[in-house]
Amino acid sequence: MKPLTNFLKRYPNGNSLYVKRSALISFLDCIYGRPDGVGERVLDLGPYDELADKYLIDKDRKLVDDLIDYINFLYGEHEKSPSSIRIYVSAVKVFLVMNDIELSRKQEMILRGRFPKGSIRKVPESPFTTDDIKVMLHHADTKLRSIILILTSSGMRIGELLSLTQNDMNLNTRPYKVIIRPEYTKTGDGRITFISHEAKEALDQWMNVRDDYLSAAQYKNAGLIEAGKSGPKKENDNRIFPISYSVVLSSWTTILEKSGIVSKDERSGKLDRRIHGLRKYFRTKLATIQKGEVAEVLMGHEGYLTEAYRVYPEEDLRDIYQKDIEFTLTIYQSDITDELKEQKDKLEETKTQLDKTREENIELITHLSKRVLDVETENHNLRSKLDTVISIIERFGIEEKYGYKQSLQDDLEKLRN
Repeated sequence: MKPLTNFLKRYPNGNSLYVKRSALISFLDCIYGRPDGVGERVLDLGPYDELADKYLIDKDRKLVDDLIDYINFLYGEHEKSPSSIRIYVSAVKVFLVMNDIELSRKQEMILRGRFPKGSIRKVPESPFTTDDIKVMLHHADTKLRSIILILTSSGMRIGELLSLTQNDMNLNTRPYKVIIRPEYTKTGDGRITFISHEAKEALDQWMNVRDDYLSAAQYKNAGLIEAGKSGPKKENDNRIFPISYSVVLSSWTTILEKSGIVSKDERSGKLDRRIHGLRKYFRTKLATIQKGEVAEVLMGHEGYLTEAYRVYPEEDLRDIYQKDIEFTLTIYQSDITDELKEQKDKLEETKTQLDKTREENIELITHLSKRVLDVETENHNLRSKLDTVISIIERFGIEEKYGYKQSLQDDLEKLRN
C-alpha cells in the first residue's frame, strides 16, 4: 500500500499539494524520525509510505498525544507560525479522516487548547565559539566528533552530510573535496565544498569502526522494530554515516548537556544551541577573513551558486580553501600555534646563542690579531737593534777581538725566521 502517495494524488500541483506533502512528511519525521538515507529534499515518498502505513495500522497509537507532540515539534524545531501550525495539523487530520481515523469531540477540544497563540516567539540562539566546540568534542564519541568537525569545516547541512557516500568524497588530495549532489540539497542545486585535514583525520577514525557500528546497530533497535517505531537497519547501507537525523539529534542533545553550554526554552523545549549553528559558525569564521562570498558558494545559498561558480571555478575554490580558509576553520589551531610558537622561541634562543658566540669569536680574533701585530712589531724592533749592534761590531773590529759578530748574526737570523 501507498497511503501517502494515494492521498496526495487527490490534489493538483500547486500550493495545496506542497503544504499537505510537507505537513505529512514532517508529521512522520516527528513520530519516527527522518528515515535512513533521506536527505534535505524528499524526492522519493517510498520510505514515508512505509511509515504512514505503519502509523495507520498501529492499534496502540495515541493520536492526541502525537498531534500535541507535532504541534510542539513545528513550533520549537521548525519555528512555524501559529497560523502555519494550524494549517499543517489540519492537513494531517484530513489524511487521517481519509483513512478512517477521526478525532472525537473531546479529543478535538483537548487539541484546540494546545495550539500556540499570537506570533511565533523565537528562542534566541547562542552562537558557537571555538572553545564551545572544543568542549563538545571532548564529550563526543568517534561518530559525532567526525560529524561536528566535518560540518564546521565544510558549511554543509546535516541532512546533506547524512546523505553522502564514500564516492562523494575525494580524500586523496588536500584539500579534501566533497561532492554534494542535487538530490542531497535543500535547493536542488549540486555543489562542491571541502573539509579540513583535522576533519579528515576524525573521519578516518570513524571509518575504522563504521562497519562494526553498523553490525551492532542491527540488534540495538529490535524493540523499536517490534513496536513499529522503526525498521531494520540496512546491512548494505553505503552512506558514510548510516544513521538517521533523530540519532544525531539525540547524541547532539546529550553532549550539549554534558558540556554544560546549553539551555532550553521552557515553553517549546527548544535548545538554544542547534546543530545548524555549526553552519553559522562556518559562515562567521569566513567573514572574519573577508571570505563571505566564498562561504555563500560553499554553503550552497540560493542566489549565489549560478553566478558565483562562474567567478570561482573549482581550482580557485580549492586554492582559496587551502591557503586562506582551512587554518581558520581548524578547531585546534591554537594548539598548533602554541607548538609553532614554542619552536620559534627555541629557534630564537639558538639564534641568540649563535650571535653571542659569533661576537665572542670576533672579539677573540680581534684580540689575537692585535697580539700578533704586537709580536711582529717587537720582532721588528729587535731585528733593528741587532742590525745596529752588528754594524757597530763591524765598524770597530770587535768581532776580531771578542768573536761576537757570528753569534749575533745567528740570533738575528732566528728572529727573521
